Amino acid sequence: MVNITEETTTATMTVDIAVAAVGGDDAVLEVGAHHMFYTAVKDNPCYSGYLWAPFDALLNIARLAQFPQERIWYHSPFGEYVSNPSLSKIKANEKASDKHPPPATVSTDTPRGYAEKFVPFGEDGWQWWWVEPHVGLELCWPGYQKVRKEFRDRLQGLTGHADRFIGGSADTLYVPGALGDDLLETLGYFLERDCFLEIALPTTLHLILPRDQRIAFVDHWWIWTPPLNTTFVRQKWEEGLEVDSFHTFH
Repeated sequence: MVNITEETTTATMTVDIAVAAVGGDDAVLEVGAHHMFYTAVKDNPCYSGYLWAPFDALLNIARLAQFPQERIWYHSPFGEYVSNPSLSKIKANEKASDKHPPPATVSTDTPRGYAEKFVPFGEDGWQWWWVEPHVGLELCWPGYQKVRKEFRDRLQGLTGHADRFIGGSADTLYVPGALGDDLLETLGYFLERDCFLEIALPTTLHLILPRDQRIAFVDHWWIWTPPLNTTFVRQKWEEGLEVDSFHTFH
């Protein structure tokens, strides 16, 4: 768990590390990445923000230091790109999204609809978890129904539907400390149901998003083929693109 705070008197960046173990009488039942994030925030309420990344993700600290620390960071389909003068200019036949990695996705069916078209792992691409009966949307739905109505209304305002979720990599995200209580309350409902990491965390970020804010879009690349090292970053730079973070890095 990393907390980045900017000291305005020196315009330098300092990094504080908070380590929390999952345990105790009130610990969640099953340990996973989102359980660890929940516990770290709960046990360390003194931080001004929480930057989450797994051990095998690369973070471009020089870029992330430019992100607004009073807002959520994620590769949201409703996010706002953070200004980056090093990106190559958009050509006449390009869109702004052409300069960035794909965002997380919005579910396209109801939880029950997904459950009815379940296919085994590997036969429906990497979004198998929408339909997986033990961790997927139908299992997440009861937790979602416990979420505060104002938060559910916020998500519905983004997706246009009352029964849609956000799904995608949870390898790089940041939550301001001011939203810590909202995060714990909302994420806790999904953890009670063992809702899958890549549904629970992205959906929670959008549920607790203040109405007057947009999520700062992280240029996060989810890759699984070589090069899984800094060569990948250099290649993207040569293409006129940016890498704020990527997974998997070895």
